[in-house]
Amino acid sequence: MSIRMLSAFAERTARGRRSWRGCASGVSAVEFAMLAPIFMVMVFASLQIALAWHNGNTVRHAVKKAARELMFDKTLTEDDLQVLVDARLAKLRPAGLSVDIALAVDTSGSVPVANVTGTYTHPVQIPMFADYNANFDIDLVVLQPAD
Repeated sequence: MSIRMLSAFAERTARGRRSWRGCASGVSAVEFAMLAPIFMVMVFASLQIALAWHNGNTVRHAVKKAARELMFDKTLTEDDLQVLVDARLAKLRPAGLSVDIALAVDTSGSVPVANVTGTYTHPVQIPMFADYNANFDIDLVVLQPAD
């Protein structure tokens, strides 16, 4: 092989590589098609987790407000607390938001102590993943007025 043939071959090969590199039509579309589902799942997951967190904190606030009422009126029952929580959540509630309230009063000490427990479950639904239930448990200890 002569040097002239090698240089001609090298020139053709270099031209071929340049023309191949310059042809990028559709590459962006293919990359977007590969990555878009992943980004969309991440966006939906972030929104679902943020919604669950917001609803959990809203429920926590409503249970705290109801427990404060118990500090001043020790005649309140578990059903009364449930009504107070539901009334507070009625203004803020998306459809289907429900809270289970439990009340236990300990009168063994010198000051009565009430333990208010609330439970809220939020279904987290992320595309292409199994549904998950985010559980929020609220446990409050409230001092009640002595007789």
